[in-house]
Amino acid sequence: MHLRLRLPSDGAGPDCVPLVAGVSPLPNGDAWVAGSCGLRGRLTPSGFVDLAAATRRIREKTGALKFDCDGSAFYTAVAARSANDVFLGGQTRCGLDPNGIWPRPVERFDGQQFHELRAGATVDDPRQRAPSLFAIDPRSAYFLALGDDSGGSPECAVYELEPTRTTLLRACLTPKLDRPSSSERFLSIGLDRDGTLWVSGQRFSSNAAHGGGIPFMLHWAGGHWLEGGPPDSGILTRAADGKLWLFGKQPWALASDGWRTRSVPIPVGAADYAVGDENDVWFATESGVQHFDGRFLKRVPFDSPPTSSSISQIELSAGHLWANSAFFVWELRRPGEAAAPLWEKR
Repeated sequence: MHLRLRLPSDGAGPDCVPLVAGVSPLPNGDAWVAGSCGLRGRLTPSGFVDLAAATRRIREKTGALKFDCDGSAFYTAVAARSANDVFLGGQTRCGLDPNGIWPRPVERFDGQQFHELRAGATVDDPRQRAPSLFAIDPRSAYFLALGDDSGGSPECAVYELEPTRTTLLRACLTPKLDRPSSSERFLSIGLDRDGTLWVSGQRFSSNAAHGGGIPFMLHWAGGHWLEGGPPDSGILTRAADGKLWLFGKQPWALASDGWRTRSVPIPVGAADYAVGDENDVWFATESGVQHFDGRFLKRVPFDSPPTSSSISQIELSAGHLWANSAFFVWELRRPGEAAAPLWEKR
């Protein structure tokens, strides 16, 4: 286990609180990292390639509030195809005022510079990072814009990401004001080994109590949305062997004959998942990282920082295992290589 990045946990200032929001590993052992205060860049064996976003001047009026400040990027999701093909999503924030938050178009790094994709797919909820906002493979890339059950497009929708623009594929259903109707909330997206896009969500009737959603699953095939899948909803993640998994009330894996449950225990407080195969499953939880080896679920010992760190994300790529909390990034497993240096932001 190697600590690779540390942000100052006491670094809160009048304009920005430094936080790690996401990590996207590459097969060669590098990893892209993104977060608040414009944090974006790549961890390599020789150090950190810092590509931080510059602030942008914000002059906005929201109701009775006026803003005239230097807004900083708060990235909440990052997905890398390669070192020079990277997507990021997030918001622009004006200081620490919760009212001073604006949508930020998805950005793509092409190896030379960052481009904003036209049509502006955005992440709706700036308070927390949600797994599976991006789904990418060598042929295609998709983005899930989050929203609640009444947010509607573009706050709750699935977009296809092209080199210069985004295309809306499916927005959440929104309630009708003049008659009883259902609404939807999307939770995560993922690609199976054939490149088919899947969306996990919940559907709410007009008289449903809060939290009373009915699980549903969509997949994009032949230019059409088809509904069908397990009676569950949650986080989609693609395993190292290419198989697509769903972690909801119980674990599911997509087989050739459909979705099937798997005998993998899910620990309490699990927030993210990484799968090598059925005997190599990793969980990011509020109390650290846990691992299932096919027989036992065990907590992974942490030496630095303390084991009480809440882990928000865990990622597996070509045998390299990464995890992050709000202030740290670890490389938990690096096959056959010495530890790379720590990058510490001061």
